[in-house]
Amino acid sequence: MLNFTHCGRRKRVRASFNPQCAKKHLTNAPVLAIIGNVAYEVNDMRMDVSLALKNPGHEFPFALELSLNDQQFAGEQICFKSKAQLRGTYSMAGAGVTVRGEMQVDYERQCGLCLMPVAATADCEFEDLFYKEPNPEDPNDLFLIEDYSIDMTAYAESLVFLDMPMTVRCSPDCKGLCPVCGTNLNISQCSCGKVDTPSSKSPYAALEDLLTRDEEV
Repeated sequence: MLNFTHCGRRKRVRASFNPQCAKKHLTNAPVLAIIGNVAYEVNDMRMDVSLALKNPGHEFPFALELSLNDQQFAGEQICFKSKAQLRGTYSMAGAGVTVRGEMQVDYERQCGLCLMPVAATADCEFEDLFYKEPNPEDPNDLFLIEDYSIDMTAYAESLVFLDMPMTVRCSPDCKGLCPVCGTNLNISQCSCGKVDTPSSKSPYAALEDLLTRDEEV
């Protein structure tokens, strides 16, 4: 179960890390990961949480830099323009491990009106409980501890989608596309004549049309 909290709602985590212990927190060595001041090449970023499992009651800091995979979101292509920066702590909590911290990553998506690229940033805090076995209360839980490690790449991608609004605009006054020929009305006026763009058309336009017709009759 993902319990997502937007940035600024809770106290930020500021973790420190000893670079000499960095290798103990990485598995699947040769997406780029940086822990402390040491860089590593990895295929899939899995964070080793065995220290927490062996030392209940203790928190362990982490700092990761991950390459996320471009994704389809509601039929829209999402392209990541920077590596995801994750920083926080993990600790054993009951039968699982709690991972909490913050993440930032830049990405690009399409304007919901004109389909032009729009730059955006996911800047969020997170806190989740990972189990070694499927949670009976949440059988659809996708993130488990496997071989004492957590797939942080897949987890980070899920955080982006939780932070992402359903649609964005390239600007507040975007005129969108001509519904007849598809011309981008922000760039030029098409030959279809005056049209109601998605941004200018009143939500009550259909009702106004019906009232106008009634008056004409």
